[in-house]
Amino acid sequence: MMQRGYVLITVLILTLVASMVAFVSVRENLLQERMSGNQQKMINARLAAEHGVADTLLRVRERVAAGDTVEQVVAALPRTVTLSDERGFHISGGLYAAPRLSFISEGRYQEAVARLKANLNLVIGKYPFNGGVISCEQLTLQGSGKIDSYDPTRGGYDSASNAQSNSKVMVINSGANENVLDGHAPIGGDVQVNGSLKLTGSSAVSGHVTTTGNLTLSGGKVSTGSADVGGNLVLAEASESVAAITGQGNVAGNVTASPNATVGALSYGGTLTNQNEWSPLKATKGALVRQPTPAPTLPSQACDPLNLQASTANYANLTSSGTIEGQHYIPGHPSQKSTYDITPSGAALFADAAAASHGGAAPQAGVRPQEVMVMGESTSAYVLDRLNLNGSTLNISGGDVTLIVKGDFLMEGGKPSINVASGSSLTILVQGQTNLGSDGALYVADAGAAANQNKPPLSIYSSNSSANGVVIKGSFGKPDGRAVNSYAALYAPYTDVNINAGSSLSGAVRGKTVSVTGGSGLHYDESLDEVNKNKDLRRIQLASMFDQLE
Repeated sequence: MMQRGYVLITVLILTLVASMVAFVSVRENLLQERMSGNQQKMINARLAAEHGVADTLLRVRERVAAGDTVEQVVAALPRTVTLSDERGFHISGGLYAAPRLSFISEGRYQEAVARLKANLNLVIGKYPFNGGVISCEQLTLQGSGKIDSYDPTRGGYDSASNAQSNSKVMVINSGANENVLDGHAPIGGDVQVNGSLKLTGSSAVSGHVTTTGNLTLSGGKVSTGSADVGGNLVLAEASESVAAITGQGNVAGNVTASPNATVGALSYGGTLTNQNEWSPLKATKGALVRQPTPAPTLPSQACDPLNLQASTANYANLTSSGTIEGQHYIPGHPSQKSTYDITPSGAALFADAAAASHGGAAPQAGVRPQEVMVMGESTSAYVLDRLNLNGSTLNISGGDVTLIVKGDFLMEGGKPSINVASGSSLTILVQGQTNLGSDGALYVADAGAAANQNKPPLSIYSSNSSANGVVIKGSFGKPDGRAVNSYAALYAPYTDVNINAGSSLSGAVRGKTVSVTGGSGLHYDESLDEVNKNKDLRRIQLASMFDQLE
């Protein structure tokens, strides 16, 4: 009997153990199933996050192709997208520090969440020279200063044979600043001002004027081809039989007209006031029509589309190759100027140009460039503490040369010059002051961007933010009487650009403020606009992507 009891207990124990094993196995299988399900959810959430990264990359390309600035691209990044009832992604944390655009893509699948931080290498390719003169805040054109254009495929600028009227003069956002064209200051092309504009003296604009604020034409033979005005139009005293606006005028606000003022035709939304009712405003080609007239709008654009200060912020830490100070004389040749020959692979200094050409002076030890990030691209560049070409010549040949100048860039006295050979280009990035003096010159063998791999043959980028950071003065341009004007594409979005006292320059200018005075001439290289149109987007790419922990 007792043996049967033991058997029963043994069977019950074995059954209990087997039940526990089965129960544990079921729970383990259930746990594995849940873990597998959670893992699958996390995989789906990560795939949704990756979808967000790919979608954002595509979105960035589309917005850049549409002409957005970096700021507009970053502002458009935050968004939530639902892919299905259970799946979607959210983009946040857009931050741009040239050339890196960073953002976070948060993918969701049911209750699972995965976060990825993505970095894009973003060099938008916004070209800063899409107009003869672009001023961020204020434009002043006085004296007999002149702005026009030329076609470099027909040679250099010549006022008799190659002067064109295709220049573009723009003021991005003048705010309360007054933009003035005074004296005999003609512009061959169009003028666009986000703000108000005043033309006085005998200033004339051959093309179309657009202002979001007021337009005042006052005194002398002031005229413009046609005009769209967002504020009020004032046609002050003009000389007899001279039209203030030769074509169509569209004014959102009021019109005030003095005697002898005329327009081709006029549409205005406010009131028309004639200062002399016996000599009212006349329309020579159409009618004066009062009707609702929409104010013009100008496309928004950044003053610094290249984000120059951010991309050059670490230049102070670069190892310098020294200083070029000019006027390196040798005994017996006190009047000879120094010559610096620079190619993409090396640079040498000859103590005396004439002596060196006859083997009388050996070059100093060669200087080699270093790899530096220049506006989003790894570039071989020479780094200098200061570039002072007083009495010296800089010869560029062999391809593209880049100079980074931590201090000032000076060309004053002793007829200093820069010569850029055919098939070569020079890019100078200056952190200090740029001062190009009375008898200096900048010569290029191949005018026009098309002959230089779609880039200006000589360009100067200033990240300086002090007052009057770029000054071109005196007879700077062609002191030795050459037929070709000096050439430079100037980019200085944080400082004032002053071109004065008879200077002559071909290329383009972009500055915080721009002043062209005293008989100076600025002639826009029309090929620079074609470069802007043809700039591609191949440098927008995914650089890295990794999990972002909370």
